[in-house]
Amino acid sequence: MNVLLNLPEYRSCNSLSVYLSMEGKEIQTGTVVFDALTSGKKVFVPYTHQKKRNVADAPSSVMEMLSLKSDDDYRSLSKDKWGIPTPSKDSIDTRTNCFGGQGTASWENVDIANAGLDLVIVPGMAFDRQLHRLGHGKGYYDTFLEAYNRWSQARGGKMPVLGMFGSRRCVVQSG
Repeated sequence: MNVLLNLPEYRSCNSLSVYLSMEGKEIQTGTVVFDALTSGKKVFVPYTHQKKRNVADAPSSVMEMLSLKSDDDYRSLSKDKWGIPTPSKDSIDTRTNCFGGQGTASWENVDIANAGLDLVIVPGMAFDRQLHRLGHGKGYYDTFLEAYNRWSQARGGKMPVLGMFGSRRCVVQSG
């Protein structure tokens, strides 16, 4: 994690999305969460939920990135059935999403000036040299990243990407 914490792209970012680790199965990201919050960065974490309306040929559940408010908020997260810390359902409407709205899929009354991500840290079983990712097979990150890319491009923004491969090498692309 020290390599990541010392990257200029991490040090200069104001907002980031970071996956929360499955204990013992992924690189542990708690250090990143605590460092980012201590540094005053906006931290967004995954929240997976059932969609309110189903669309043909679309997944019935989706992942969105919701804000963490503090170190204590992070410590208070409960583990889901995969052992991943996750916000409680009763706290969702009080959390900002990375698109500038409140709660899940809120596109109304968004605060565009305070929306968006500078850095996205994703889990992966493996990455190739073109930064293609092999995940756990549910497609949550792929779907989120596609939606975020469309949203960002519609506003003239760039897609933040962090890819890791090899034992220590990190490659950062900003769009």
